[in-house]
Amino acid sequence: MNCFDPVQLPVLSTLAKSFVLCDRWFADVPGPTMPNRAFVHAATSQGYTYNANWKPQFTCKTLYDRIDAKASCTWRSYYHDKNDLLELYPALKSDTTNHVRFETHFLSDVASDNLPTYGFITPAFIGAPEQPVNSMHARRTSARLKSWSPICIARCARTPMCGRKRWLIIVFDEHGGYFDHVPPPATVSPDGIAGRLDETYLVPFAFDRLGLRVPAILVSPGSHAAVDSTVYSHSSIAASMIDALKLRAGISRSATNTPPN
Repeated sequence: MNCFDPVQLPVLSTLAKSFVLCDRWFADVPGPTMPNRAFVHAATSQGYTYNANWKPQFTCKTLYDRIDAKASCTWRSYYHDKNDLLELYPALKSDTTNHVRFETHFLSDVASDNLPTYGFITPAFIGAPEQPVNSMHARRTSARLKSWSPICIARCARTPMCGRKRWLIIVFDEHGGYFDHVPPPATVSPDGIAGRLDETYLVPFAFDRLGLRVPAILVSPGSHAAVDSTVYSHSSIAASMIDALKLRAGISRSATNTPPN
């Protein structure tokens, strides 16, 4: 097994040393990308433990529905080439106010102090000549993260009103299949839906334990260098928003903790 030297990852290394590094942040599913992103958006994958060709067509309510229900709150999805929300949640609003391209809107939203109450940034996965891959997916150059992370941080920090009131959460949807010496903790099923068994390679799963740890860094100009060893998972993001914004309840997982507001 190989690993990167900190000098090979200057962006992540600097952020980890300068802000809040979470060393007990776990994926919600011991599986791949799609079900774990579903837990970010809705605190459930409705029984999916595999990618399912990105076609589950989820029917559950999402964090975005809860935000929509409160007139004073807004949300926006900044995407490059793939937009999880439009693909996975057909009942969710699909207008251009909520779904915008990162490269054409993020910097202007920061400069005009027009960021939404909650924003979700999806890095480029497929890539194109005008927009290289920056998702740090396997076999991609890790330095690609440089193309968006510093932009997000620097622009937010340099905008006084924005910098004082924002948190940037940098997290990975799943662990990539690598070994980890920390065993995933037990949890409870968010909705009682058992893991699907409609493919021959699937095994029974009750969503009663989390997946493996993933890197997670909480960045804010008001924070300081620290290591947070509280157990978090992806659904902690939704739980934090519900708590901080006093949204209508409906997304919960009793083993989920909330990062700093």
